[in-house]
This record gives sequence, C-alpha cells and structure tokens, in this order.
Amino acid sequence: MDTNIDSETGKFSKVNKIDVNPKIWSDDLQVGDAAIDHQHQEVFLLTQLLDKAVRDNSLIENILTFLVTYTNEHFKDEENLMDRHGFLEIDEHKEAHELFKVTVFKLKSDYESSPNQAGKLIFPIRKLIDEIIDHIIHVDYKLKALRLNEINPS
Repeated sequence: MDTNIDSETGKFSKVNKIDVNPKIWSDDLQVGDAAIDHQHQEVFLLTQLLDKAVRDNSLIENILTFLVTYTNEHFKDEENLMDRHGFLEIDEHKEAHELFKVTVFKLKSDYESSPNQAGKLIFPIRKLIDEIIDHIIHVDYKLKALRLNEINPS
C-alpha cells in the first residue's frame, strides 16, 4: 500500500483501488464521476496514513497538506458538477464544504504555530476525516443521481 503524499502537490503519489481498505470503501459509494470517486477513495486511504501518524508524527504535515489540497480541489470539482446539473441542495452542500475548509485551515494553522505538538492534532484530524467520510456516505451519494441522469437522460 502506497501512503506517500507528495509534499508539493498535497496528493497521494499513487492510489490503486486495491490500496483502499475494502472494509470501509465500497463501490456503492461511487458517484459515477471518475475524478470525484478517486478523490473520495483518497480520503478513505488517508485514515490508514493517520494510523501510521500515531507512531510517526512527521506524517501530520503531509496529511494536513493533503487536506488543504482536497478541500480546495475536490470541493470545487463537486460544486462544478452540482452547478452543471442544477443540483437543488447545492447551497447546503457548499455550506458543509465551507465548514470543512475552516476546520482544515484551523488545524493547519495550529500545526504551523506549534509543529512540535503535532501529536495533539491526531484526534481532531481523525474527527475531521470521519466527518468528511460521513459526508461522502450520507450526502455525496446524492451526486450519483446527477451522473445517472447525465448518462441516461429521461
């Protein structure tokens, strides 16, 4: 399993479907957009990297870099998909994304102000990742209907 995050791009260097823990990720969670599905899988993989960070706090910076990149790029991709299809719940979705971004930037700021205290960020980061996963499972699944309508318009 490759759990290396490129410190410059904030992205996993390589993610294969088999890398993602099947007890957590399920193909049922796919929304039908390859880029968005790949980004979602990366969040699930991030939980495994965070488990390693418990023993190696030096991974925290890369995890936070990933989260900053993810919340900027992935949320933009999702919102563009919703805009293209006139998704009715777009405002609520954007609000949720903004709350995630605020939390990520707060965690990044906390790390930058006290990098020697990185270990104290593991629990809040895990809580955030769990909330993002919950969002994927319970909110983003609605995007699948948008993709199905695009592929098979009525």
